[in-house]
Amino acid sequence: MGRPNVGKSTFLNRVIGEKVAIVTDKPQTTRDRIMGIHHFEGGQIVFLDTPGVHQSKRHLNKQMVSIAVRSFDDADILLCFFEPPVAELGYPNASAGIFLDEENSLTLEHLAKTDHPKFLVLNKVDVLDEGAVAGEWKGRDLLQPLREALERNVKFERVFVISAATGEGIEELVSAVIERLPHGPPYFPEDMFTDQTDRTFAAEVIREKLFEFTRKEIPYSSAVTIEEFEEEEDPVRIRALIHVERASQKGIVIGHKGQMVKQIGTAAREDIQEFLGCKVFLKLDVQVSKDWSKDNRIMKRIEYGA
Repeated sequence: MGRPNVGKSTFLNRVIGEKVAIVTDKPQTTRDRIMGIHHFEGGQIVFLDTPGVHQSKRHLNKQMVSIAVRSFDDADILLCFFEPPVAELGYPNASAGIFLDEENSLTLEHLAKTDHPKFLVLNKVDVLDEGAVAGEWKGRDLLQPLREALERNVKFERVFVISAATGEGIEELVSAVIERLPHGPPYFPEDMFTDQTDRTFAAEVIREKLFEFTRKEIPYSSAVTIEEFEEEEDPVRIRALIHVERASQKGIVIGHKGQMVKQIGTAAREDIQEFLGCKVFLKLDVQVSKDWSKDNRIMKRIEYGA
């Protein structure tokens, strides 16, 4: 649980040891709950990666936050992710100490309403270390006022300082989760590391490349549906449809002489091949689905298959 771009998906991928959640440097990349299964000697942990908590009037964004909050009901422990308040992470003033903005405050508001055990996870300490070396701020000293401000609002059982990017503190956090989880039978076989289907993963990877290669409103106005997925073919044949909201966006996604959509397709195909372990033929089409993210019915059909 945490604000957008706080590092939840990076953490999940590192713990699982596989790419199960797409990751970009843009906020609101994760739109649905992603399950990752970590197997260890004597047990397994099922992690639920959720969309970032944020305020918005759009139907899509409200659905994302609703998914995150509803995930509480399926959890035994909440890992509550926050990041230090430094300018490199998008905060306006590193020297201002703790900065509880709207998204952090909203996250705390939701956390205060549940009695689930909560671990406070202070992520991205590698950025603090880099800033301290450059003389821009006092490094990890910024963590103490952040922790104090957060603990005034919510009771946390334990506090962990980690870097999902470098792996620092991950082993200690996972060990604490194992100790705190209730005993029970394994939910999944040992060779399973996510509940995502191959079709879902392919769509997510294509959307990840849209986030990486396009700018401004395009990533947030686009969605991907898999129209064909022929696993029996060699190579596996996939046809995906990229939905945008306006004709001008379609032109940007296609690019001059088709170069943008070709770049997106090439990068996505490489990741999908690695995930599936076989050759893939990927065809991308682009379609205008006018204002799809603003129409609740259309949005649920395109983005969530409902």
